[in-house]
Amino acid sequence: MNRYAHASSGCAIFAMSKALVLLLLAAELANTAATKNSKKFSIFCEIYKLCTSEANTTDLTRSDTPEPPADIEDLYIVTLPTVNFTAKIFSTFSDKAWEQKKKSLLEAQPPETKPKYLRIGDEETRQWVHLAMEKIRTAAAEARKWPNDAQQAITALADGVRSLLKAALTGDQNKETTDDSIYGNHAASYKTGSPENQGANLASDLACPCSSKAAANLCVAGGNVQSYGNSGGADTAGKAKTAMQTIATKCTPSAEKRHVTPSAIDAALVQFASLFGTAPSTGANTENVIGGGTNNNNCDGQNEDSACIDYNGVVQNKDITNIPWVKQLLEARKLLVEAEKQAKQLNANKAILQGLQLQAATAYAILGNTAKYIQAVEGGESATPDIRTECRKKSKGDCTGKCKWDGSEETKGTCKPKKVEEQESHLTEKVTGTGEKSDK
Repeated sequence: MNRYAHASSGCAIFAMSKALVLLLLAAELANTAATKNSKKFSIFCEIYKLCTSEANTTDLTRSDTPEPPADIEDLYIVTLPTVNFTAKIFSTFSDKAWEQKKKSLLEAQPPETKPKYLRIGDEETRQWVHLAMEKIRTAAAEARKWPNDAQQAITALADGVRSLLKAALTGDQNKETTDDSIYGNHAASYKTGSPENQGANLASDLACPCSSKAAANLCVAGGNVQSYGNSGGADTAGKAKTAMQTIATKCTPSAEKRHVTPSAIDAALVQFASLFGTAPSTGANTENVIGGGTNNNNCDGQNEDSACIDYNGVVQNKDITNIPWVKQLLEARKLLVEAEKQAKQLNANKAILQGLQLQAATAYAILGNTAKYIQAVEGGESATPDIRTECRKKSKGDCTGKCKWDGSEETKGTCKPKKVEEQESHLTEKVTGTGEKSDK
């Protein structure tokens, strides 16, 4: 018994909830019915917001790919042939700057405890590596220009988008919505049978469906913009401007900054296209009429039923691409797509530089691998056959530089190549001016 009572209570609650939902829905439908052209206005409003927004050049020019380190130039220097590396000056460096540069590469820079690089490997191998570095360096110099070119292209494209959005809004990128000249009267711009002036600009099209001689609930609840009508002194460009400025206050942008994108333009134009064929009138060619009522939709602005735009002069078969302001938006979309391509190229360019950096590091590693291989073969010594021959010819007094005397007496011993670490220590002292210079 209690179980059925509980079920009955549940049914009662469900019935009450359903009734409340239906009541709210009916109220919403009544409000929608009472406010004419509300859907049209909301779509026109979204397009108006797009036309008054900016392309997001900040995000377009920002790359998610980290900047590659500037090691290629350093590796090019550290692999120079000895005759160039030990020279007093090199390239655009002054003598002082050149010495300082070599010290920064071959000496530990605080807080580091080890030098950034070593001049390792034999002269012949280092020369081959340096030639590879030179090619990598040339390619990197060219690649470094590309991101800047892409950023400049994005900025130029954004400027083009800005101009096209302005042209869509006002019909002329050099005019504002405050200029009377961008508006017209009903007979010339909106009325059935008017010349092909419909859609000349969005600002003018926004004014027409939201203002009439007897407006009371037009576009928004309580929308009573009557400044732009069909008779007397109300059917002028100046009155259309006044109406548009009032209507625009009902179309305020959100607090969050908005940017125009290709997808945003696509979505807005799809919504705009959906308005065609929805006019309540059953008259001729009403599929190209937006707004109006069932009784009078000749779009002359006489009353709320005639607050509409007859696009028959420019649109056939619901093809909105012939409407001037739609054309401008589609052109802006093309530029935005190209800007996004440039943004992708920006990331690709930095990835190319990172690849060149990896090539440079790989080439430099060849020197280390060569030295280790020779050291293993020679039992701890690193030398080419030429260096070994050169060292063997020297007496104890001349056995310096890359050579080291192995023996206790002048005549009892052999002049042999130094180990890798000792060679590098000697070379570092020689080119940076540290320690004693035994080679003169």
